[in-house]
Amino acid sequence: MKEKKRCRGLWAVLTASLLCLLLSGCGSAGEQEGRASSAGPAAVAASNRTSCVEEASAAEKGSAAEEAAPEEPAEAASGQEQDRSLTPASAAPEESSAEEFPAAEPDTGAERDDAAEAGDETDAAAAESPAVSPCSSLRELLPAGPKVLLDGVELESLSWNGITYVQDTAVMECCAWLTRDAWQTPVLYTNRSYDLFTLNWTTVYDALPEAAPEDGGILFTGCGSGEAAEYWLPVRELFEVQGMEVLWDGEYSTVYVTTPVTVSTAATVSSVPVLMYHEVGDDLWGISSLFVSPGEMREQLQYLADNGYDPIFFSDLSHLEDYDKPVLLTFDDGYSGNYYELYPLLREFGMKANVFVITGMIGDENYMTEEQVRELSSSGLVEIQSHTVDHYDLPELDEAGQRYQLEQSRLTLARITGKVPTVLSYPEGQHDSTTLRIAPEYYSMAIIMNGNRWSLGSTLFEIPRYFVPRGLSISDFAAKLY
Repeated sequence: MKEKKRCRGLWAVLTASLLCLLLSGCGSAGEQEGRASSAGPAAVAASNRTSCVEEASAAEKGSAAEEAAPEEPAEAASGQEQDRSLTPASAAPEESSAEEFPAAEPDTGAERDDAAEAGDETDAAAAESPAVSPCSSLRELLPAGPKVLLDGVELESLSWNGITYVQDTAVMECCAWLTRDAWQTPVLYTNRSYDLFTLNWTTVYDALPEAAPEDGGILFTGCGSGEAAEYWLPVRELFEVQGMEVLWDGEYSTVYVTTPVTVSTAATVSSVPVLMYHEVGDDLWGISSLFVSPGEMREQLQYLADNGYDPIFFSDLSHLEDYDKPVLLTFDDGYSGNYYELYPLLREFGMKANVFVITGMIGDENYMTEEQVRELSSSGLVEIQSHTVDHYDLPELDEAGQRYQLEQSRLTLARITGKVPTVLSYPEGQHDSTTLRIAPEYYSMAIIMNGNRWSLGSTLFEIPRYFVPRGLSISDFAAKLY
């Protein structure tokens, strides 16, 4: 800006000087004659030269003052004129202020050329800089998918080409076995056996490709950072391939995923006692032997605590080596006493139990309600498992009838608890070859009731139990544990 002002000042001086020369040598005849007649030729020439010098001097001073004066906003320039010669140097505004608020200047055309040139440079710089994706997440490009419940914890999902995806970080919060090694190409994960595996990847930046993927994961690299922002994994490929229990509920637009029951190969024990109960209470509205009194239940739990036993879930069998004296407490049918009498005792002793519910009886008189079943499941003290829909004798049903009893009760309990039941209790312990063939399609194991101790090397679909009746002495109770 200062260079431009100096140029304008010099141009003003040169223009004034040239004007003076023209006036002194080329003035009109009338003017020269008038001046000559009144003052003579010498005075006229002197006068012309004096006015030219004064005019040039004034132009030069004006240019110098314009150059020396601090730049002001246009509003200040139009206000009352100040005596700049009296303004101390320390009071002059900083150069940055002048750049922010420049004084209004006449349009000479040169500034428009400069601005156009600067605009061209800006456009060129913008063309060279990388484009920044307007999308900060794959969620902005894909619609929400069905509800996904992983062991009762809801995971956000997206849907593309009929495939449901969940973000790997959400899965890793629920499943300790899943880890990601993003430093490898391709990205590596660990499966439930802690072996490495990978997926085919479709990379998405700021728009979806025309062809949707048929398998594999989605690597979203938006945000303009050039680094991977999100990893989305296909539910079916991730969980079913890993041997998880996956239940697709189209009617409720929900996917239920549960860790299957397995028996640890590192267990330090060769057998586990499994105890069979039914109701807890003193209101004997049914077969009296099925009603263990609350006092007896307390005494038995106290015995377990005093003698170092660990009541566990069936799901705890996968890490059985963590328990020195494991025991499985099972309660059939889903009676209301399991909620009103047993549940408070479990909270008091901090012990676990496994409750097998007849889903067709939920909400009936003397049976738990859906809300009570859900509360027990979310308490961390009770695992809810299946005891079929109607408690029919399975061998009396054809295959379709048996499938309905096993499949529908599984679905109903998943809808109530958000978790897929993994263990089946055969009604009255009854089952046949058809039952043994189809049960593994729906469950990880099944229990019967023939009064033997369960050996870990035996079949998982005929696990025996000891019956605990009402009135059992504590010594007889203890004998069932050895």
